[in-house]
Amino acid sequence: MTRKLTLFLVCAFEIALILFVAAWTANADSPYARVNLSNGISFELPKNWMVIDQSTKTTLEASVIAQAPVPVASSLPFAANLFNAQKQTIAMANLRIYPHQTVTQKEVTQLSNLDLKSYNNEMEHELRAAKALQLKSWLGTKTMTINNKTFLVTSYKRASTIRTNTFFVVTLYRLLDAKRSFTLTLSYDEKQTKLLKPIVSYVANSLNF
Repeated sequence: MTRKLTLFLVCAFEIALILFVAAWTANADSPYARVNLSNGISFELPKNWMVIDQSTKTTLEASVIAQAPVPVASSLPFAANLFNAQKQTIAMANLRIYPHQTVTQKEVTQLSNLDLKSYNNEMEHELRAAKALQLKSWLGTKTMTINNKTFLVTSYKRASTIRTNTFFVVTLYRLLDAKRSFTLTLSYDEKQTKLLKPIVSYVANSLNF
């Protein structure tokens, strides 16, 4: 091996090591953790959110970073909440999948304004019919592009089922892409809008699939 080639390999290794360390440090310092599902969907949530399952609650920092991808064993494979100092829920995230969906991205991108209005009206009708939801105001549906995919984004305000005079702003980020279809639902306490609205926006835009 020539001296020039040896020096090149040494430099390449050092550069790769520096990039790896920089990336690892950035991830360690980030307040967010990436949630990876076994079907390829991923997104970021703050590390202090609590993963909810039937047996326990644990922070993302403790449960997700060091684990294999979250298994997709049901139509609702992941849910997490954020609690305040009084242990009250102030934000929620859950992901629901639709493996039997047939609507494709091509069809979604071809929706007319009339089609979108019809979809919005149908969504509002269905959700208002769910009395347990306690829907207070309808904020509408729009399309949004995330990582080159077109989402149907629906928002509304509902009353808390536990606390009086408390309302949650709920946004459904729905991707219709045949068997890869899913909805990421993000909710936050309206009184915490200044703090939580930017976080919810960050989470939605971190979606990868």
